[in-house]
Amino acid sequence: MNKLLLVSILILAFSNIVSAEAYTISGYTTFSDGTPVKKTKITVECSVNEHNCTSINDMVTTDLNGEYKIILDINKSFNGKKLSLEILGEYFVHTIELKSQNETQQEPVIQDIQLNQNPPTYPLSFS
Repeated sequence: MNKLLLVSILILAFSNIVSAEAYTISGYTTFSDGTPVKKTKITVECSVNEHNCTSINDMVTTDLNGEYKIILDINKSFNGKKLSLEILGEYFVHTIELKSQNETQQEPVIQDIQLNQNPPTYPLSFS
């Protein structure tokens, strides 16, 4: 009976350590003139020199308004880790900040991204 109790306690303790939770980063992407960055991929990776962060490698696409939403499954060991958000060759750092254990739901983190570059110009077509 004591072995069963010990195994149950170990399982519960281990599940709390490795339990993943949803972490959401969302916001708008714009060019330097305020134009939305439409239908463009954002790559999410661990920042350089971040250790134990190899499980994050994700990609999302902005919508027609430049809005994006990244949902990551992370555990408590990722608190304070830095991610790189790459869009059109520009990189933006995001630091994961998890709420305390007493708070039950993680609210989305808002990170608006403004690129340094201007929007591309497309040749006009008069057909």
